[in-house]
Amino acid sequence: ASPNNLANTIVRQAMTLAASGLVIGIIAAWQLSRLISELLYAISTVNAGVFAGVGLLLFGVASIAAILPARRSTRIPPTDALRAD
Repeated sequence: ASPNNLANTIVRQAMTLAASGLVIGIIAAWQLSRLISELLYAISTVNAGVFAGVGLLLFGVASIAAILPARRSTRIPPTDALRAD
């Protein structure tokens, strides 16, 4: 595989995992915030802007956390990687 294919595969797998976790987390946070707002008196805790902002921030951090090791893995010669195993 070429270095670009390797990096794309690593980043694609990491972003798929991050996106699914982000969707599950936003749905859970939204449902829990609705529950909390029903339990507390006259307080609204559901704010779509906050959920979107935090989601974008977390997705950005996850993309950086995926891209850096993927770039580093393309610099290692395949023979050295196989020899290490």
